[in-house]
Amino acid sequence: MFPAPINIPPRGTSAAPSEPQPSPGFQPTGFAGRLKQLEDRQEQNAALISSLVLLYRSKDAQYDELNDQIKGLRSEIQALRDYMATLQARRLQAVSGLQHLRVLHIEADTAFEQRMQDIPMDDFEGMTLAWGTMVNTVLNHQQQIYREARVGGRTVNVQPAYPMPYGFYHNSRQAVQTPQVHAYPQTAPLPHASNPALYGQDGLCYAHRKRFDRHFCGPN
Repeated sequence: MFPAPINIPPRGTSAAPSEPQPSPGFQPTGFAGRLKQLEDRQEQNAALISSLVLLYRSKDAQYDELNDQIKGLRSEIQALRDYMATLQARRLQAVSGLQHLRVLHIEADTAFEQRMQDIPMDDFEGMTLAWGTMVNTVLNHQQQIYREARVGGRTVNVQPAYPMPYGFYHNSRQAVQTPQVHAYPQTAPLPHASNPALYGQDGLCYAHRKRFDRHFCGPN
């Protein structure tokens, strides 16, 4: 068998070329194509700018809210600092008042002991008077601390609710015969004796220079 003949085109002739196909990355180079491309990019940029503006506005609103919260926290912190400073000042004032009250109670206790030494054991009225005077002294000391207290920057003027019968007040460094007159506003002497006119404002009788005691100046 013979092979199939091969058709060889004659010299001077060639096969018809196929039509060219555009590549995938081909961009039109004409004026209309470039204008369309610019319009598309402009739309994309406008959409991106719009999204960025919305994001900026949301972030700005969050920033304003956080800034307001920070300002509120700063105000609360400053208020707490002022409150703590006020509490510290009141605490120091309370400690000072308690220390002063302790000193007054010690002096009152010393005066009570000295007073009891001058009263016979069988003198019930003298014992009762000394005990009542001691109670009034302690209560007046507390009123003195209240008087010195400050509330809201103002001094509270509290009058003693339990006035003493007379100026009965001793200092631990003074003798019984030279008592210190109480500095509180005094009322009229209580009618403990049958003749209270025999006693002066200092609580001592004119005859014996002794404090009120039935054993000395009162009826037997």
